[in-house]
Amino acid sequence: MKISIDAESGSITDPLLSAADAIRIGKRFVLVTVIDAKGSTPRKVGARMIVETDGKITGSVGGGAVEKLAIEKALEVLAGGEPERLKLDLDDVEGHQTGAICGGTMELLIEPFGIGQKLHLFGAGHVAQPTAKLAMDVGFRVVVNDSRAEWANADRYPGASVKVGDLEDIAGQLETTDSDFIVIMTHSHETDFTVLRQLLRKPYYYLGVIGSTRKAVEIRNRLLKEGFSEEEISRLTCPIGIDIGSHTPAEIAVSVIAQLIALRKERDGK
Repeated sequence: MKISIDAESGSITDPLLSAADAIRIGKRFVLVTVIDAKGSTPRKVGARMIVETDGKITGSVGGGAVEKLAIEKALEVLAGGEPERLKLDLDDVEGHQTGAICGGTMELLIEPFGIGQKLHLFGAGHVAQPTAKLAMDVGFRVVVNDSRAEWANADRYPGASVKVGDLEDIAGQLETTDSDFIVIMTHSHETDFTVLRQLLRKPYYYLGVIGSTRKAVEIRNRLLKEGFSEEEISRLTCPIGIDIGSHTPAEIAVSVIAQLIALRKERDGK
């Protein structure tokens, strides 16, 4: 088993100890394990590596191209929520996969942990980015939706699933469950409302729209005019977040995620 030394603190870190700590605090991560190794390979069966939502690793499954491919696949698995296997060719003379010429083969088991409730985040702007990161850090499985590929992409949202397209269409076609959390914080009030109309009658545990008290009144009045009932509208949360006097994107994200954590614990009876 690989035991890593933290370069900053000098402390020794065992991947499984890191995994146990992550599970204890509800953090999401991926465990990558070498389950088969033939021929000349950088690591043997049993080598492990932890990959966190931001791509940080503990341990190693081989370094170089092997590790790069493992991390990329781990982040995909974290977003998808299902374990996968990754076969690696280390006799890749023509450079189709690893580019390695060691002469062996490896197979990795890539398992996600801490996969909790799904958070559908509509909008990929300045507030959404820290909101997504904090949500993943506390165990939510985040899906980021936006119409702008330059805002919604894997570089800005590592560890999240990203969907790019017309937001009204995405919201209309979205399949949800009564355990899902949904947060709407798009680039405009009108788009917020357009998305909300598509979602309000779907199953969910929490549906919130970013905005002020004045915006909440306006939304309620518009929904009533469009035929939504008082009961349907009462399930909506707007403004979102707990009142901590937040102003910056990071502060708003803290207030929103604090509210989601409280509701999640309330639902789970903890």
